[in-house]
Formats: sequence, structure tokens, C-alpha cells
Amino acid sequence: SAISAQTLVAKTYQILFPIYGYGTDSASHLFIFSAHEKTEEGDDAVSRGFIGTFDMVGDSVNWTFASNYYELTQSGNYVFFSNDDKTTRYNKLHGFVELNYPERLIYTLPSLDKTFLYKSDAKDIVSCVKISDGTTEWSAPVPGTENWVDVRETPDSILLVAASGLHAIRPRSGVVWSYPLSTATVVSKALTYSLVNQNSAIRRVSKIIKTLDDDVRVTELASNILVDNNVVFFAAREKMIAVTMEGKLLWELDLKGYPVSKMFLSKRGSSLMLINFGLARYGENYVTHGSPFAMNVDPQTGVVKYHNALTGIENLVDFSNDGKLLIFAGKNTILEVKEGSNQVDTLILDGAKYGNFAEFIDGNIYYAEREGFYVPLNFINSDNIYFRVDNNKVYGLDKNGFNYSFHYTDIYKLEKRFDDKLILLSQNKSLVLNSNRELLCTIDLGDKPVVMGKRIYFVGKQIIHSLNVEDIK
Repeated sequence: SAISAQTLVAKTYQILFPIYGYGTDSASHLFIFSAHEKTEEGDDAVSRGFIGTFDMVGDSVNWTFASNYYELTQSGNYVFFSNDDKTTRYNKLHGFVELNYPERLIYTLPSLDKTFLYKSDAKDIVSCVKISDGTTEWSAPVPGTENWVDVRETPDSILLVAASGLHAIRPRSGVVWSYPLSTATVVSKALTYSLVNQNSAIRRVSKIIKTLDDDVRVTELASNILVDNNVVFFAAREKMIAVTMEGKLLWELDLKGYPVSKMFLSKRGSSLMLINFGLARYGENYVTHGSPFAMNVDPQTGVVKYHNALTGIENLVDFSNDGKLLIFAGKNTILEVKEGSNQVDTLILDGAKYGNFAEFIDGNIYYAEREGFYVPLNFINSDNIYFRVDNNKVYGLDKNGFNYSFHYTDIYKLEKRFDDKLILLSQNKSLVLNSNRELLCTIDLGDKPVVMGKRIYFVGKQIIHSLNVEDIK
């Protein structure tokens, strides 16, 4: 402890197989997990594992069972475990099977008692099924052959789905309107794997739901779904469209002349910004495909205002969108695209001097110690755009260029807020701060924290450590 000689005592659970997924249920105060064995080569998971729950009030095992299900989904009061083919709903309190579904559930709407699935012999038809009893309420032609590359719930109870096109679904009755579009393609040439890591903002621009079984195509040749002033915008492999919520096509923009790949749509002032990353998904990984570019489009007419070919980057690693600048980074190059301008500034990152770019660092959620207090990096210097290189040094980028700021082990990511405390996490330890951002204690664990009631669980690869919150004072 930072304020006394007190030592925190942890209870440790050893899990036989690596933990695959986990979550909490606040109503029943349960920690829910799945653990799954993988091959020695680290390939796809084989069918051996465990599922179970811990009681976070009594800090004890509630129930566990051997299972070949490993994908955990919590939706409303329901807990589902799935594999690639099927889904089972379990009673979260006692662990017994409540219902078996004949296929894997891909999206659930618990407040409406609805879920969606594809039958193995009809991948072009989505079925809407009642969660409570598994009966099919309706089926409609929403293809699952190119994955769902985004899905968005709207306030007026319309579900927008990007799946081989753009579809508006009313869950109680079926599809309202559809526009077929291509979002995948077969590639016969050799593929180059991308440098995009798990933390990259590129992975978070849309909600991907896997419905495709084969790996013969590159997918995600599409943007996220953007809704603005009752208009839906979406870009796919060959065109970008603007559609009213009632399904009226306002305009379409031909994209066949552009090197389209995975994209990001955002509203910036009075314009639409379409970012093309030069990446596509192949199996579980990203590969290079097409070329990065930034395009500014008039949302009223679909006319291109300007187009920037981001030719300085061949293999995009990450991007940052702070509302004023769009910044793109490759291994040794950083590009800035200024808002309202087709100007692109190029900065060369000397790998021998600095190291190779690894990822952008969000200065609002990463903290560092200053005079006994832990404050966000943007509090220290809000003019910097922070990034990490592959030797774990963190640099700030401002109008004067690069300046060394921290070593990665000296900064901490904000992971949890509970009561009036914060948990900050680094590579090998965690800090607990009080409301004044002063250090209460240091915990020699770099695992993800889960907080509920009086317990903190630190979830490692095969070990879960449990601490009492009341011991941290």
C-alpha cells in the first residue's frame, strides 16, 4: 500500500485451459467465463474447455461444466455459449441448459425477445427467432455470405445491417428495404499481412459479425453505417449511397475507379469524410488491399469535393481522428490530413533514430505521474499527439516535430472507475488511485480488472486473482 504497511491478500483461481471470454452480470453478482484449449501451434480452438460462473459476493465458484462451447454472449437476462455451429442458453444462476438453438446466434435483441441466425443450408436467408422458445417468427433475404460488416440499432426500432448491401429491418415484422452491394471479393494473388494490431482504432470503426464460413475471399470492403439527420450513408466496394430512413435513395457515388478497401465514414462539419484504409480482412487477420485515401464528399449531392491519395503509406498501422486532424501512420511514415483542406503533410519517422511506429496513444486515457499525482497525458501537454514505437518509447507529435515523452512502462491506461477510485494498468502492474488522483496502492499484476460490489478480479491467461475492495483504503 502507498499509504500504510498493509499488504493486500488475493484469492487465486487456477483455470485448466486459457480463458477465452468473460463478463459480469450485475443483477446476480456473477462473473461468467469460458475457457478453451487451443492447438500447440495456436491455431483454431479445439473442442475442449469449461464454462462457469463465480459468485462475486461470496467470492466462490458458483458452477462450472466441461463444454465444447466457448463464445460467450450476454444479452439482457440471458447467457449464451456458442461454437461455430450451435448456441446453448444456460441458466446463469444454476448452470442448467435452458434451450438449445439449432444454429449459432449472430445478433440478439433481448428487449424484444428476438435473435437472428442463418441455417446451414440457407446462408442467403436470415431468420428471426424468439429467444424465449426458439421458434422462427420470420425469414428474409439478408445474405450472410460476406459477413455483417456493420450493424446499428436506431431509436425508431429499425435495425440497419450492412451485409452484402444495406438493409433496414423491423425486428417484429421483417425487412423494410434493401440495397444490394458488394462488400467482398475473391483474390488469387499472394496477400501481404497487415501490421494492424489488436489496439488499432481501425478495428473499432464498425461492428463485425462473422457469418461467413470460408476463407477464400477478402471481406470488409465497406464502411461503417453512418446516420445523420434521418439519412443513412454507407460505402461498399463499388458505390457509396445515401438513403432516407424510409428507404428512398437520395444519391449514389460510383467508387469503381478508386482502390476501395475497408473504410470509415464520418461527418465533419458540413462534409462527409470517407477514409479508405488500404486493408481488408482475410480469415482472422487484416491484409493489405487497395490503397489508403481520404475523400471529402458533399452529403447533399454526393459530389466529391476533393480526394487525397495517401501514397506515402503502403501498409497502414493505425489512424487517429481527434475532430480537427486525421492522422495516418505506417511503419515509418505519418500523414496529416487537415480538415476542410486537401493538404497532406508527410512526416518521415527515422526507424534507426526513433524506432518503427506501433500505435497511437490516447492522451485522455493514458496517465503519468507528476509531483505525486497521476494525470492524463493531455493534461501535461494537450498539443501533443502521442504514439508508441516498437522499442516501447512514447513520443509526442506537435508542430515542431517529434519529441520524446515517456517510456511505455512509465505510463498507465485508465481501465476502471469504481466508487471514487481509478484503476490504471501498465504492462506488469496496476495502480489504484483515490478521487484526488493520489496513489492508494500498487498491485503487481498487469491483467485486466473486473470490478463488482466488493470484489476486484484480475483476469490473466489461466489465472484469476480476487481482491477485496474494502482492503484498499
